Amino acid sequence: MSLYEDFGHEKYKLLELTPELVEQIKAGKSLELKSETPSSTLMLCTEDKTFRIREAHHSNSLFVSTTDVSHSEAYKDCNPDAIILLDNIPALWEIAPADESQIYLPSDIPIYKGSEENHEKIESKGTTLLDVRAKAAISQKQFDDLWRENGGVEIEDKKNNKSTAYLLDSSVIAKVMNLILGTIETTSELSLDKVSIAALHEGMRNFAGKRSDEPYTVVESVVRKFSKEENVPYSLNISEIIHWYGINTLKEHQGQMLVERDFLEMWRQSLPVNVMDPLKLESLTGNFINMDGGKVTFFTKTSLPNDPKERINQLLNIKPNWELSEILPFIQDIIPKTSKVESFIMKFARKKTVGKKIIISKR
Repeated sequence: MSLYEDFGHEKYKLLELTPELVEQIKAGKSLELKSETPSSTLMLCTEDKTFRIREAHHSNSLFVSTTDVSHSEAYKDCNPDAIILLDNIPALWEIAPADESQIYLPSDIPIYKGSEENHEKIESKGTTLLDVRAKAAISQKQFDDLWRENGGVEIEDKKNNKSTAYLLDSSVIAKVMNLILGTIETTSELSLDKVSIAALHEGMRNFAGKRSDEPYTVVESVVRKFSKEENVPYSLNISEIIHWYGINTLKEHQGQMLVERDFLEMWRQSLPVNVMDPLKLESLTGNFINMDGGKVTFFTKTSLPNDPKERINQLLNIKPNWELSEILPFIQDIIPKTSKVESFIMKFARKKTVGKKIIISKR
């Protein structure tokens, strides 16, 4: 057996695929490498899942080889049984499912604040939905889900024959949803269970006149955000609408300490529908902190670090004592699936039992 060394002509990266990804390739499905920016983490995407790629250096000698002497003109004089070393691989690229914190839309998508306020921006921007989709380092299915959940919309500027991709501002979502429900309530041909966007858009103009001047795609985006179905026919989910208004009311008073009963009344007053059942603060878990004295304030885990020790310390700096059920929504995503919740927390904090409650505090 003859060995030939000819490094430098080829450059290889060796990916260590998971069994799931191997099956994807065997099935003829495509894999896509994506990164939001040149310095961002490299992601490998299937149609519906995203995996992070991490370079792992090793001390072993690892070579890419071939026995095909016709691979290059440089090997024409090699023996037919030669093994040709194409490249030395100093590192493996390991693949693992992306963390929840790594599944997100690009941060530079403009916010749509209404037809009048955004008129000039619509004419000048021109970043299309295709542009945003290409930049997002996540799978197509995950992008579609986030785009719908976050009120993504593409608005056409007919004057300049361009389109711009936006995320709807919460004020626009509230305004349009109020008009949607008002229109459905007063129009016999329309129903919450089977929403036709074309008929709804026309009905909104008859119902509200100039107050309903938002483009068709804005109305469609709001309906899709609160629909039980991802595709037509759409069916509005009233529970999700009520839940969103609760979170939005908290956001509108961000930084303020609200007495719980006062907040619940603000939430009820903001709703575009009559609700007979009592509103429950617990249904908004993960979007607020219940401070001492029965006061609540808007808070989510999006601003927290991913490092477990740093995150738990930051939470305990905000509030020195937490019930386990209170702190869990803010740390659930960083707890390994193989770890027990209490054992994980005790690595970084102190636990004590008071009656039937488990209290988490600093060591």
